[in-house]
Amino acid sequence: MYRYATSEVFNAVLTVKTPVFVGSGAFINKKGFITERDRIGVLDMNALMREVYERGLLSDFQKLMMTEVYGSAGDFMKTFFTPDEIKKMTLYTCRSTDVFSGGKPPAEIKQFWHTPDNRPYIPGSSLKGALRTCLIGARLLDDDAVRTNEIRGKVSALENEYKEIMSRLSVSDSEPVTPSSLILCKKYDVKTSGQTKPLNLIRECLAPGTRLKFRITIDSGDGVMTLDKIKSSIKLFSKFYSDQVKKYYKAPDRSGKFSYDGNLILGGGSGYLSKTVVYDAAEHDDALELVVEIMMKSFRQHHMNDKANGVSPHTLKYTQYNGLYYPFGICSLEFR
Repeated sequence: MYRYATSEVFNAVLTVKTPVFVGSGAFINKKGFITERDRIGVLDMNALMREVYERGLLSDFQKLMMTEVYGSAGDFMKTFFTPDEIKKMTLYTCRSTDVFSGGKPPAEIKQFWHTPDNRPYIPGSSLKGALRTCLIGARLLDDDAVRTNEIRGKVSALENEYKEIMSRLSVSDSEPVTPSSLILCKKYDVKTSGQTKPLNLIRECLAPGTRLKFRITIDSGDGVMTLDKIKSSIKLFSKFYSDQVKKYYKAPDRSGKFSYDGNLILGGGSGYLSKTVVYDAAEHDDALELVVEIMMKSFRQHHMNDKANGVSPHTLKYTQYNGLYYPFGICSLEFR
């Protein structure tokens, strides 16, 4: 820790407990990667295009991109290039064991954030957003519960208040990690009964055990934002979240071991409950009424029975890692 006037600077280490996806908005289509045993190789399309022009393969390349003559990028690459040449045109590889068990590669892969030299990292804004949810959620849990018609006003007021409060917290982007930290993960909907439904959505994720370093600066001069408040908020929000999940959702068969308690829930696919503080603001039935209303506006046909079932949304988002089911996004955060 370093101290400058009223600011304190902490070195923070985030450790991935279950696969984490922080999407860049980019994706790799099926012509942009090759499959090899339990991995994919992401192709350097600029390097590939140079070779295509130099070898007079433009017509064949057009067949790859616009037709199914070659079936996949792998078929095309193996037809015209040696293994060593393919390796030179591969930006990075990514483990894909739990995605290709059925043998069919996906149509596209949603990409993680990468540096220009293809090393994955987590933007500071993503970690700061997760901390903001914990801080507001913990504040609501400490306050008296409100009725359904008061929830929007209370949450909105707190969110406006925290726009100014969060200016006291600065989070750097993480130091990048090696591409070997990446795995491919398939998304599964898990119902309250524990029943799983695979979705045709594949993501680059950081594997459990990956450690990322951040620098966090806290302006604690007026006592509104302190390290102790951040730590206690993570603990309180995660305990509430864990209790909600245990009460209303059954874990799928073949679940791995994990715990929400004391941990952050970060990134895409971690679900509505981890991104909202509605349930923190009111008694469960009052909050449920509002959440069902919100869900029905966007996904009417999927949430008509949520109120009767006692929880909304009625699914959690899971993936598979080493053959076992895990929810997305559980991480621990240590300050040094």
